[in-house]
Amino acid sequence: MAKNSSEPTGSSPVITHVSSSTRSRGKLVSSSGEFRTFVDTATMRRRLRENARRIHVAQNPIPTMPGIADALVGSRGTDVLRAAVFDGSTTDIEATCAKWASGQPGADNVWINIYAADAGGHPVEPALYDGFAAGDSDRIEDLDDPMVKTFPLSVLPTAAGEDQFFVLRFVQGSGFGDEYFSQDYAFEADRRAPGGDSLVHPFIDPNVIRNGLTTNYLDANGGKLLIVVDPYDDQQPGDVLQAFMQVVGGTAPVPTLAKTVTDEGNVVTLEFLKDDLIAGGINGKVEVWLTCTDIAGNTATSPMIQFDTLLANAPSGFSPIFVPEHDNNGDLLTDTEARLNPAFFVPGYVNAVLNDVVRVVVFDAAGNEIMFEDIPVTDPAADPIVSGAFTLQELYVIQEAYGGDPVFSFTMTYRIMRNPFIVDTLQVTTINCDLTLPGGPDPDPETPINENLQPPTISGDNVIDEAEFSSPASTLVPFEAVDGTPAFELADAVQLFITDMSGGNRVPVGLPVSVTDPTADLTTIQVPAAMLVVGRMYFQYSLSRVVTGNKTVMAWSPIQPVTVRSSDGLPGGPNFLPLDKSIFRDADQSRGAPVRPSYSYTRVGDIVNGRPNPYRDMLVRIHYYENMAVGDVIKLTLEGSHTFPDYGPPAPDATFEYEHTVNGTDLTSRPTAIPEDALPGTNPPVAEPDQFVDFVIPYEDVRKVNAGQPGLGSMRVSYEITNAQGSNTSDPAVVLFATIDVRAPA
Repeated sequence: MAKNSSEPTGSSPVITHVSSSTRSRGKLVSSSGEFRTFVDTATMRRRLRENARRIHVAQNPIPTMPGIADALVGSRGTDVLRAAVFDGSTTDIEATCAKWASGQPGADNVWINIYAADAGGHPVEPALYDGFAAGDSDRIEDLDDPMVKTFPLSVLPTAAGEDQFFVLRFVQGSGFGDEYFSQDYAFEADRRAPGGDSLVHPFIDPNVIRNGLTTNYLDANGGKLLIVVDPYDDQQPGDVLQAFMQVVGGTAPVPTLAKTVTDEGNVVTLEFLKDDLIAGGINGKVEVWLTCTDIAGNTATSPMIQFDTLLANAPSGFSPIFVPEHDNNGDLLTDTEARLNPAFFVPGYVNAVLNDVVRVVVFDAAGNEIMFEDIPVTDPAADPIVSGAFTLQELYVIQEAYGGDPVFSFTMTYRIMRNPFIVDTLQVTTINCDLTLPGGPDPDPETPINENLQPPTISGDNVIDEAEFSSPASTLVPFEAVDGTPAFELADAVQLFITDMSGGNRVPVGLPVSVTDPTADLTTIQVPAAMLVVGRMYFQYSLSRVVTGNKTVMAWSPIQPVTVRSSDGLPGGPNFLPLDKSIFRDADQSRGAPVRPSYSYTRVGDIVNGRPNPYRDMLVRIHYYENMAVGDVIKLTLEGSHTFPDYGPPAPDATFEYEHTVNGTDLTSRPTAIPEDALPGTNPPVAEPDQFVDFVIPYEDVRKVNAGQPGLGSMRVSYEITNAQGSNTSDPAVVLFATIDVRAPA
């Protein structure tokens, strides 16, 4: 039908409300859906806003557009039918339009046409619904002003999940002449939930997903857990977003405050508040989801995200780690303290429970974790609650992480791990270090000696013969370290000591000597003749240096064995032959109270774990003695006792004698290490003489002791040496024994 664009008066229709009337509307022009549009909804709305109404103003000069009626909500460029209209209770939609003065009573009828809208917002012919053809037209004189008409909801072919656009016209005509149209009224039937097929997951801090949500995390983040919603499909102004958290299996979710989208492409941040979560009983495994409701009332729900929470009885009340060797030393760790394995302590905290694990973490300069230690809580009420210690080797590793300079500072913290939670305490402790060591870096920091220092040289060749015995012995301390770097700095202090082969029982030789020339050997120290002892002596020096904070650090040199001879040609000289616990060379030197040498089946037995024992038999070692020479006859006596663990009366049936004549090999310098050195507790001498005689005592002899069972008891050692000048013995007053438990496992 022709359109008349010169009608003098008229107005556009308004959908005022919906009706549940069930009266028949007659035959529809089209309800097949062939005019459904699937154009992008945002584009459609924009074009409608820009084009739809403007186009029809040119056809009809009526200056006003219809307002939004009760049955419509919001504005996206067109009015929108509420989603609830399609819930099944509504059959008819009511629209209004101002009455036209040009209507001719008795001749003109008024009806409604409904069209699908194209991408530009224009009506698509033919109409989806033609009220005149459907028999639903009224005489103009029978209508009020404004005119009220209805059309059946069923003419809108909008299925669930669809969002479509339509045009409504009020039409006036006699049925014989031209028809006059109102301005086109564009509206939207929105049955599509926001997000399309699936609303996006909200974004939650991955640390929360991985480690759980704790009160400590919330406190560190302003008392909030942020839920970030990225732009989603069909996002529109007026969409209302809200997140919910609920204990899995619960029925009382805790909501965030709702937020409304203001523009397409908005990123919306929602907030769970700590106080709300605690008040809502949130604790344990929870699920979080998001809802989005558009202005039409369509609601979408996101998939759920699950994670753990610890908001009740959570660890709290944390304090920084403290390190006494650092804190009580002017906030500084030097090499001296570092060699004491400085301890660290974690203070007690609120709500500690048994089997919490405290993870102590050390960071490098960039904030990366370089080492950690997990320490279980065994006493939740203790304060400090756990402790640990740094080894010198670990401090060297940290030093390298900070560039290798011996003067550095590092940071450490601790976390509480309560499966599956990791609670970051946010307590950071700074440890200042000056690990400067005289003599340069220690190649073996686990020993008390700096192996980069060279040992002292006594009397030129470390031998004091009969002619030199009555005079002071010279000393040379090298200025150069083993690695070729200078060992000295100006004003370093050198102190010479007489010690034993293990570095114990140190006796200072004179006073410390200050280094005045770091590029020259130190030769001014003399060993008084009165301090010389015939036999084997051991010398060592300390090298001291003042470092940061006026602290003094000290390094120990390797031990230097020195042979001292006299005119007395007896084995061992005029004194008894040396006798100490190192004679039981392969014994465990760490057991008992007091500690004494001991042997177990593992150390001397024949078969261990079904295989031949590589450590089988006992090894008794006679170390170098004064006047040791080829042809000396050594007689070793082992007296067993059937008492355990201490030595009691000798047992003749467990007493053995062994004999050896010293040969050239015994006097040749050779390696001193034995396989048993790898076993815990062996503790070989630090400066063991490399000239010695080994006696191998068969396991069968050792197990002859019997304190109730074969192989359980004790054994005393003594020896005698004879040469052309006569004989000498170990001190008969010294009872040196080993505890024996070499019973084979059942």
